[in-house]
Amino acid sequence: MPVSPERSPHYHLGYSFQLVTICMSAYMYFGVDSVAFSSVIFGCAQIGVIKDKIMSIKPLGIYRNHKTYTNISRYNRKTLIECVKHHQAVISFTELVEDTYNSYLLFQLVGSVGIICGLAQCPITIPIAILCYLSVMISQLFVCCWCGHELSATSEELHTILYNCAWYDQDVKFKRDLNFMMARARRPILLRAGYYISLSRQSFVSILRMSYSYFAVLNQTNK
Repeated sequence: MPVSPERSPHYHLGYSFQLVTICMSAYMYFGVDSVAFSSVIFGCAQIGVIKDKIMSIKPLGIYRNHKTYTNISRYNRKTLIECVKHHQAVISFTELVEDTYNSYLLFQLVGSVGIICGLAQCPITIPIAILCYLSVMISQLFVCCWCGHELSATSEELHTILYNCAWYDQDVKFKRDLNFMMARARRPILLRAGYYISLSRQSFVSILRMSYSYFAVLNQTNK
């Protein structure tokens, strides 16, 4: 505080103002995180919808009637085309999320590493407060990397689902379109911080290892 506690009105007003602004900042950061990560989870859910549509494709060999065979063939190809368009929409959506939040995610990762390393400068006289603060930072970092991992893992599963559908019992046009979709689904959808760091569980472990290494070096330097 810029004033001493003896100056009653000024000190209490300043303290109240700081308390309100800190609470507002906490809610603001929580809101930004919620929107970003909810968008990623929404993308995962949409990929799940595509999987269900793919598995609803019916084999043609069980239909002997020519009219029924033709109708089911058209339905299957229409479903596949809808899945292709849906998949492209999910890719565009995740790219939009990445374009919007890549700087924020990079700042969050770098800030988490910096704060963890900065704890080496703090005296170990308040271990409970430091432990609580450290757990919050690590939890925020874990949620960030977990959402990115779920997106990439869910998108990778789509390629397997495409192979497991009844493609072997379809016409030539269906197989050709499915081949193009499988070629695109072979590349997982990634969420990157700063267009460089892919968010995943492996990234989370790597960041913790790097932070601990820096923390140990700084802690030894201060002794």
